[in-house]
Amino acid sequence: MISFQSITAIAGSLVGTASMATTTVNAVNSYAFTITTSDLITSAGQIKITFPSALTFANQSSSCAVITNMTNMVSIPTCTFSSIDNSITFSNLNSSTSNIPSQTMTITVNNIQNPPSTATTPNFIVSTYYTSSLSTMVDTGPISGVTATVATIDYTKVVISSSSLITSDTAVTYYFSFVVANPISVGGYIVLSYPLNIVFGLSTVSSNCQIMINSGTPLSTPCSGSSSSSSYIFNYSNPLPSTAATVGTNITLIIANSATNPPSTQQVGPFSLQTYSSDGTIIANLLNSLSYQVTTPNSFTFNQFSRLSNQNAAITTYTITLTQIATLQPSDLLFVTFPSSLVPYSNSSCSITYMNITSVVTCGLTNYTFKIVSLSSSIIGGNIFSITFTNIKNPLSYSPLTGFLVASRTATNAYAYSSSTSTNSLSDSVPSLFKSVTYLYSPQ
Repeated sequence: MISFQSITAIAGSLVGTASMATTTVNAVNSYAFTITTSDLITSAGQIKITFPSALTFANQSSSCAVITNMTNMVSIPTCTFSSIDNSITFSNLNSSTSNIPSQTMTITVNNIQNPPSTATTPNFIVSTYYTSSLSTMVDTGPISGVTATVATIDYTKVVISSSSLITSDTAVTYYFSFVVANPISVGGYIVLSYPLNIVFGLSTVSSNCQIMINSGTPLSTPCSGSSSSSSYIFNYSNPLPSTAATVGTNITLIIANSATNPPSTQQVGPFSLQTYSSDGTIIANLLNSLSYQVTTPNSFTFNQFSRLSNQNAAITTYTITLTQIATLQPSDLLFVTFPSSLVPYSNSSCSITYMNITSVVTCGLTNYTFKIVSLSSSIIGGNIFSITFTNIKNPLSYSPLTGFLVASRTATNAYAYSSSTSTNSLSDSVPSLFKSVTYLYSPQ
């Protein structure tokens, strides 16, 4: 009896590395594969690289690659792409009939688009083939996947706005818009940070988050809010439940009716933004590049105006009692402008009464305006305080006084807290006396 048995060889192994010319998420660039083979192939042989599915081919050119540091190989092979297994097969490796020996070579492949997030890709698989048939595998082996780096969100395409530009205003809605340059997949999420100068009511934020895509209708979206030592952090946990955000999409993140504006017109920041893939890996970020400014100071609440004399032209003392929303620090400034019918004197003195304690403060006079500096203590926002001025000359007639302009500003005088003109009912009611009266008596 005669028997026959077939023998099938086992493919040898090869090793290699892969590197990106540019590591940024979604960047289109070249990949360099340094490959060491164990066995020769014929001049008709082929090399195949199977790419992880996270990588895509931006341009499927037949001359997509360059081979360097090789023996008995051409520098520009023929590239054949397969969408079935996301691979490129390199053929026409040798222009002669000589075999291609085992060796270490570098194949640089152009126009590969990097992964869409910073998640490390699965391995590449590289195989060599003895002939032009893919059934003649010689060597095969994995090459470790690659990890892209975080992309940067273009701050010039970010717009921050709010429903109110008044300092210390409450129940304000904030809008943060940006343009997507790196796609966000369905199930991806967005983390947005605001500076602490804009105060949010975190207990109500979760029911007040919205998202608007391009110029569509704002829709409620799940989010959570927290705070750190430097910022408020809002996690929009599922803003894209059914449709991915492609390149060029304008996303507006809204927190409705939950914010209190900064206390002054000074710019506040920083803001930050990060986009994430559905697997939790970061795609792109915007860090510390933006600030925001409200522009209109809020108004004081004027509680009372009083003076010690209602006589025409009397030199007397005036007191203004008022409330400011924001807290005044000792280094902050107060300005009080008197109506032109009054005459303030340069030797006038100023004092502030707060929490039943009266303190003399430094004040300087320019025309009709007193500048008050060096407050004795902080004046907590929402509390009543009084400013008293001595040596003020009353009007010469019974005409009612026009308003006093009061403004509070930061220590450098660059930014405003509050500013408003009062209405008051003060008017003289006692005539002034003649200094002397002379008369001539002529008997008849």
